[in-house]
Amino acid sequence: MDIKKLIKKEILNILENINDPMLKSLRTTVKGEKFPNLKQWWTYQPEDIMTYVYWHQGQLPPSDPKKFEKEYNNIVKQLHVQYPIPASALPKVDVDDETERALSVDAPDSFGEGKLNEAYIWDKTGDSQDRKYFSGLVDWAKKTYSAIAPKNYNLDNFENDLDKVAKQAIVPEMDNYAAASKPFSKQTPEERKYTKKVWEDWHRAFGRVFRTTTSWSGYKAATKSFHQKLGTFFKVMMMAHAGDTSSMGYKVMKRWKDTEKAKHDKKFGTS
Repeated sequence: MDIKKLIKKEILNILENINDPMLKSLRTTVKGEKFPNLKQWWTYQPEDIMTYVYWHQGQLPPSDPKKFEKEYNNIVKQLHVQYPIPASALPKVDVDDETERALSVDAPDSFGEGKLNEAYIWDKTGDSQDRKYFSGLVDWAKKTYSAIAPKNYNLDNFENDLDKVAKQAIVPEMDNYAAASKPFSKQTPEERKYTKKVWEDWHRAFGRVFRTTTSWSGYKAATKSFHQKLGTFFKVMMMAHAGDTSSMGYKVMKRWKDTEKAKHDKKFGTS
């Protein structure tokens, strides 16, 4: 039996139901919290989570109960990827015996850091569109690096190495960077200095891990391309953590396509 898959399936099933006894038992905060701490989202009432999330988008939560529940389920699934319910909270919940054994016996090794499974940082940041973009960007960066990597570098380690350096150089700065990252004219001198330093620290950090070779004529262009890709990785990681990647091309294009499809369907009907 795959214990990790069993637990993951159990949790995902629970997140499908807004009134699941497990989730309700974890909601210890009284309704009316205007600014919930999303890192502990499971302790807040659904109405407070929805109000907060939609407030950031300049919108109101759906008034239709079915749509509200559907959107809430989608949001908590995303929150659970970024901020998993810690294993320490789960024993308080009434789950079936098999899952209880899996949590109590196997959780210390698999969930020592409160994770449902080991995943790269880009698999846990942002929404589904962001994560799809990250996946393609990392693959692209890996292919670019293959042309300039030292001969003794094992490309099978690329994702693990990128994950490690990102967790060392990006993750600890995410919250502070999100607060300081504003339009240039609105930044204080201290904020400008800080964001510039974090950006430079990231380049130095991945430069120490991903050494490059100069043994072929195209190495300069390939190195520049590789650095640009990891620069984009940094930028979108910070934006996704802050909760707004709406200006990224992959989302702009999707909105445009959705709009064009809506126009077509309105004019010609759906096929």
